[in-house]
Parts: sequence; structure tokens; C-alpha cells
Amino acid sequence: MKTLNTVRAEKVEIPYYLRDNFYLKFDVYDQDNEAVDLSGKSLVFSIRETENGTAIATATTADSEITISTSTVTISKDFSSTLTEKVYYADLDNATDNYTIIDGALIASYKGR
Repeated sequence: MKTLNTVRAEKVEIPYYLRDNFYLKFDVYDQDNEAVDLSGKSLVFSIRETENGTAIATATTADSEITISTSTVTISKDFSSTLTEKVYYADLDNATDNYTIIDGALIASYKGR
């Protein structure tokens, strides 16, 4: 499980195998290496074709596609009908406190299973 620090948005490359459900689980810590309590926060995971473009796919806490257990975040959703084999821009935002937790690339492919 990946550990992320919230001092600035964590730059990540996320592999996604298009024949599977998307699944990402990680812990979030602050600059003092203390667990960040995200309980009750509204999180939004967005996938875009261009860096500042409109989201073509999302997962949210409101739709139960993102679950939070204190500082552990789990994102689980099937994006295979929306995405094709290419590299996308992806970010995870804490909409409640207005900051980005993850900023990076989602690499969608049929390889690697």
C-alpha cells in the first residue's frame, strides 16, 4: 500500500489494466509523518484527456466509489467502458478542504496482467 504526504500533491503514475476494475488503496500522512484523518471529507478522483480539460470519468465519496477509513483511502470503480488504451491525467482532490492529494498520470492499457 502506498503512503502519500499531503505537503504538496503527490506526483504518481497509476497503472490501470482495462480488463479489470480500477482499484487503488493508500494511506495519507502530513509533513510531520502523522496520519491525516480524512473521515467525513468529500474526495473526488478525476480522469482527464488533457491536463486542464474536463473530467471524462470520476469516482467520488458521494457515490461510494471512494471509501475512507481514517487516513486510508480506497478508490474502486470500473472505468473500462469509458477509457481506451492511452495515458490520461488523473487527480484526487479533497473537495472539503480544497487541496489536491494526488496529481499524476493514469496509464490505461491491456498489458501487464
